[in-house]
Amino acid sequence: SLVATFEALGYRRNPYDKCIVMLPPADSGDYINAGHALIEVDDIFEGGDKKHRSQMQKFYDKYKCGKCKKLIDLGDEGTLISGIRVKQHKDFTFTWHMDEYIKNSLKLIDVPRGYLSKTTMIDDWVMSQVVSCNGKIGWLGGNGRPDLAAGHSIIAGQYKDKSPQLISDCNQCVKQAMANQYHLKIWSIALDQIRYVLFVDSGFDQSGIRHQQGWFVCFTNKSLNDHLRAPVSICKWTSRKLPKKAGSPQLVETYAASAGAADTNWVMCMFEST
Repeated sequence: SLVATFEALGYRRNPYDKCIVMLPPADSGDYINAGHALIEVDDIFEGGDKKHRSQMQKFYDKYKCGKCKKLIDLGDEGTLISGIRVKQHKDFTFTWHMDEYIKNSLKLIDVPRGYLSKTTMIDDWVMSQVVSCNGKIGWLGGNGRPDLAAGHSIIAGQYKDKSPQLISDCNQCVKQAMANQYHLKIWSIALDQIRYVLFVDSGFDQSGIRHQQGWFVCFTNKSLNDHLRAPVSICKWTSRKLPKKAGSPQLVETYAASAGAADTNWVMCMFEST
């Protein structure tokens, strides 16, 4: 298997994400890995120093890939990975967006005029369109459009009701995706300058039915500690229904902060593993 080949070349599987393999530094006292490779179904995203390049050449000699691209040489075109357009710029920053996925895959749910006002429960055919549409909204919300993550979560939580409101909510998310473009940027930050920052928020439902919580786990540098303007790169984000009961806005916020801090710790452990 691919993993067995990587392990034979001296790579180790990341204990916090089994899809990542790491090439340990040559010096046991060094904390910077020689290279990484991310295995994503039939795609490999990798990078590292000369030792890593040497080992990866052995890998490519064994496995003939359909194409092998050096991202920084592709310019503004970048490459498309699972619906995500990824680019690396000459200053080593990255940007990614999902504009093409939105244009080619996302469509409004079309129902006859008057359907929403006359229907109390949607049928299985329309429900299948809702699930399909929200699946695409979820893919966007989890990979390149954080603004859609909450909408996807809320819609999925209302499947059991089969309310015609599901159609309106899906179409609202589709319109939002089409009306706005987001290009996320990953800044180039020296490893000894890396800092982690967490942004959390929550929504308290007065009826107690659904409290929503969300957070961003980000990378920045020590400028933030010095109260200066600092680059912020979004690493991952979550928006979900609070899985516990809470009787006050403060408790909902506390739960969100606790879960977000745990997520940040997981990112830190994964990132700093050798």
